[in-house]
Amino acid sequence: MYLITRGVQLAFREDRWSGALFSRKRFAQDPSWSPVVTIFGGLAAKKFNLENRFWEEDWQVPVANFLVSLIVIPIPLAALIISIIRFLMTQGNFLKCIDLSNPSLHPLSCECSSSDFNYSPCGHVITGDLSIVKNDKLRDLLKKGPKYRESMSFTWNQNFKIIMDSCEEYARRWAKKEDVQLDTLSEWIKFIRGLLLSKINRLNSTVSTRFESIFKYPDVITELTYLQEHYVITPADKASNNYTFTCKKFYFESLVKELGLNSTPGNPTYTPTNLSASEIIDNHKSALSSFGFQTNNLDLDLPYLYCIPKMHKNPYKQRFIAGSSKCSTKSVSILLTKVLSEIKSGLQKYCSTVYSRSGINQMWILKNSKELLEHLKSTHFSKVHSIKAFDFSTLYTTIPHSKLKERLAKIRSNAFTSKNSNRKYKFIVVNYDKTYSVKEKSDSENKYTETDIIQMLNFLIDNIFVVFGGKVFQQIVGIPMGTNCAPLLADICLYSYEAEFIQSLVSEGKRYLASDFNFTYRYIDDVLSINNPKFADYLSRIYPSELEVKETTETNNSASYLDIMLSYDTDGHMNTSLYDKRDDFSFSITNFPFLSSNIPSSPAYGVFISQLIRYARASTKYTDFVLRARRLSDKLLSQGYVCDRLTSSLRKFYGRYGELVIHYDVPLSRMVGDILS
Repeated sequence: MYLITRGVQLAFREDRWSGALFSRKRFAQDPSWSPVVTIFGGLAAKKFNLENRFWEEDWQVPVANFLVSLIVIPIPLAALIISIIRFLMTQGNFLKCIDLSNPSLHPLSCECSSSDFNYSPCGHVITGDLSIVKNDKLRDLLKKGPKYRESMSFTWNQNFKIIMDSCEEYARRWAKKEDVQLDTLSEWIKFIRGLLLSKINRLNSTVSTRFESIFKYPDVITELTYLQEHYVITPADKASNNYTFTCKKFYFESLVKELGLNSTPGNPTYTPTNLSASEIIDNHKSALSSFGFQTNNLDLDLPYLYCIPKMHKNPYKQRFIAGSSKCSTKSVSILLTKVLSEIKSGLQKYCSTVYSRSGINQMWILKNSKELLEHLKSTHFSKVHSIKAFDFSTLYTTIPHSKLKERLAKIRSNAFTSKNSNRKYKFIVVNYDKTYSVKEKSDSENKYTETDIIQMLNFLIDNIFVVFGGKVFQQIVGIPMGTNCAPLLADICLYSYEAEFIQSLVSEGKRYLASDFNFTYRYIDDVLSINNPKFADYLSRIYPSELEVKETTETNNSASYLDIMLSYDTDGHMNTSLYDKRDDFSFSITNFPFLSSNIPSSPAYGVFISQLIRYARASTKYTDFVLRARRLSDKLLSQGYVCDRLTSSLRKFYGRYGELVIHYDVPLSRMVGDILS
């Protein structure tokens, strides 16, 4: 549980200085009086109502004639409230217990054949249906999602002490920074102290401060123990706020098959290595040191290979992931993410210039669905006659490393060298808040040449290892999975093939054919093609043979892409609406916070506005917007939200984001009635 106070902003007004703990009205009259307090906390913070108190007139205290810089003060209230996920998710412990050298430890038996939740295509239990949980108390809690936070016992005095200690610490830091007397903010501190004490006295007799976790109930512990003994409990792919229960035997066998162990036909992506994890980590530390990274006292490890079920697929599939919070290649991958982002930005600027001059688009990369919608709205199609969607089935695990390195080297060279072979840039500088290219000199210590980047990329590609069952496997094919820069590696690699294809059409004198690909979009491994019905005929020419691309178009005149459903009518007019893969789940999902969770209420209500923005951007028709918004409001009301506050949030959305709904030509009163009546 944290309360964060963003310091005290002071502003000069004629003959006095005043703290920016002022009213909303005053802020509206003069925006230079900036709000400075943001509260994040649990029940105690809610009861103190500090978010509103800091706006009230009686919290305004003349301080001193100094300007206070904006400073963030973390104030831990009693203890960090941890979500219930720590009690439930079991894949980490399960993977650590597997020992391939001791088969007796493997889960070789199960009771799935007699279970009501047996998934027939695989013959084992894979489900997100919480009916599998027999204990009512535990099931009701799990329905609230793994991010739910139970209320914890607290004392008013302890919270009061933590808040005041943090205020006094801020006063000391500020006084030191501004070189003023320590008691400069003493009146402000005294005022806060008095108001908090007054609030505590009023709340002491009306608010309960004692709570008991349901995980202390014996029947809950018994049920949870049974579930964890029989199933691996993980989040669902595309719906991480929901639990899935997978038979341990099947989970184990899925990983064994993926790695090709025990004579099973596996994925050629991985091969066992004779090196131990400690030897590999030592080698990585040595390489990181040569790149200029500090490795002293770092507790590094290799990532585990694990999987989560794709419940939106028919039949269900597994998404395999390599992950670790302390991965030995993480630091270099983070740096390469910044470097590759700068290179990608340069490519996009170059392609934009080429497009404006030639009318040929060779940059298909999308940032997100919002960018797609903005582009579609700015493009005036005379008539839409084709919408096609495609998906790479095995993008990350099939490209040979030789081709990956070759493609990255070519793009990297183009980023540093112009077409006439003159050096365009000498360094890419990576600072804390900015990455940029420089032609000659740079005083920054964090500058990297083309050779530096080549060495780091080759190191990363050649040094991806995963751990399973106490054994280490090396990824010898494909883009490094689970590492920070993996999406950028995929984007840039695929771009090189796409740009090369377009350029080849132009060089062959087929500019008209090249322009047919102008409305092609790709978000990592999802491709959308508009008004190019023969796009599929060119897939084998665009992409390498190792990549399998499948068409996912729904009907002759519609296709889902990312979270958008695109369609066109008989007149060729395009319509868009929201598409959510989670609608395809066979069980009810949780995707928004419950208000009873030990979280601040304001951000929770902010979810309503953010989703309305998302729905409005995606929905051409008012009926589609209302359908989604109505479902959302009904769900939030069932999760403890108050109708009046949702109505206030809807009014706020209508006032601030009117440009998103103006084309509906619907008054606010009707919208409120349609969504919240």
